[in-house]
Amino acid sequence: MITGKMALVWKIRNWQAGNVEKQVAHAKLLGLMSVCLKIVDDSVERWESTSYYPTNQNADYLPALVPALRAAGIEVTAWGYTYGRYKTAPYTSIGVAEGAKTAVLLKKYGITKYLVDAETEYERTELNMRAEAVAYMKALRAGVPTAELYLCSHRFPVYHMGFPWAEFLAQCTGHAPQVYFLQALNADAGAVQLVESNKELQALKALPFLGIAPTYEHTSPTGVHWRASKSQLLGFFQKAKDMGMPGVGIWCLDLASAEQLAALQEFSWTALPPTEPPYAATIGEYLRALDAWARKPTAGYGGVRPPA
Repeated sequence: MITGKMALVWKIRNWQAGNVEKQVAHAKLLGLMSVCLKIVDDSVERWESTSYYPTNQNADYLPALVPALRAAGIEVTAWGYTYGRYKTAPYTSIGVAEGAKTAVLLKKYGITKYLVDAETEYERTELNMRAEAVAYMKALRAGVPTAELYLCSHRFPVYHMGFPWAEFLAQCTGHAPQVYFLQALNADAGAVQLVESNKELQALKALPFLGIAPTYEHTSPTGVHWRASKSQLLGFFQKAKDMGMPGVGIWCLDLASAEQLAALQEFSWTALPPTEPPYAATIGEYLRALDAWARKPTAGYGGVRPPA
């Protein structure tokens, strides 16, 4: 299970300028327990144009970054995007190829926890995208039968009923929704949407839940720029912890502002040690304390606290 603070990385070259030593140091500074790296898009390992990026794509950085993070005690997880079918005619099926290639890359780097990023392409009603979801997940699961697979998709299923939720979740071991409270200004927006997202997804299938918060700049159709504030992110993280979730994540580390990174660094996922050991009174102590309280109601509990 993915636990604690996790950050997704989209383009490795944009995180600390691609410097492995600085990346490891940054992850440690932020207190990250897991770094989730993009390893595939479609069924392509090098998904960006080789004309523009001949030697600085994720595939070029991963061989050095993965072992360096592990050597520092930071878990390496991964994520990738799936389309199911090509976007244009003749809409060729690619789900099996995508799932199979993803499994190959997970085994290549020894990664056992993966976030499946499936979005609007699987809501195309004119195509049988449910069949593509099944094909993709079967191919992926066949290649990595013991891997933890998390669905990283829409935060509110009720607004995306055309999405093949059941087909994806049939092979998944966890929820990792994109709880992107875009354009929201109230301080508790992230926390509120996290609660609702968890409620709706658990209704589909009861699984461990790892909410992903937005740490990037979003521009609305009308040109309004927005970023999640530090207080919103801290509220999101705290709500996840209060709800007993195994961890929390952000998308993405390479686009986060200094303020957003400060929120991630400041928030401590590890529980603080109690100021005093937990107290468990015996039955005898309880009865004696109760008797003392009855005899001297203004004298407290005679130095002994009955259990609640």
